[in-house]
Amino acid sequence: MPNQKEGPADPKWIKEKLVFNADKEFVQRLFKKDAPQLFVGKDQSGHDIWASHQMSAEYTGPPNDVNTKVIVYPNIIFDKKKKGLMWLGPEEAKQYAMKSGENIEVGSIEEGIELSKYYKTAIPGFDQRKPLAAHGQGSQSHPSYQLFEPQEEKDEKKRKERLLGLIPPEPTKTEKKKSGK
Repeated sequence: MPNQKEGPADPKWIKEKLVFNADKEFVQRLFKKDAPQLFVGKDQSGHDIWASHQMSAEYTGPPNDVNTKVIVYPNIIFDKKKKGLMWLGPEEAKQYAMKSGENIEVGSIEEGIELSKYYKTAIPGFDQRKPLAAHGQGSQSHPSYQLFEPQEEKDEKKRKERLLGLIPPEPTKTEKKKSGK
């Protein structure tokens, strides 16, 4: 449930919403410590500004229309063909999110704004990440970046938590044999 007062949101409901949407590329990218970031400019003191998502919350149509939904989506997407990040303008990002399914549906615009502002609070250490480009890999192309591999799991919540790296993967049959379990 979103925070009803001004200030940082409760990261628990945000993390639950992210885990529920773990099949989406942009959510997986949130949880990967080595996920690429895009150089977006300089701040007033001349320091580089890097971003990985720049989230937005929008109505999918007229606010009073019964078919209108509220979605949260990134303005920075990962282009799988180019293996790099790409910034999309506001309307282009919204259209991409709606067409590709790379969005999270929420119950209200207030919940959407809260999720788009405070999503980083649900991921320990997110703000301490260093941009990959600072380590010599370039700001646009990240050929070594890989998404999490889908895993077989009967429990859907556990599967999504494994997908995001929140819990370790199950050992393979070979690994189980080696360990004697």
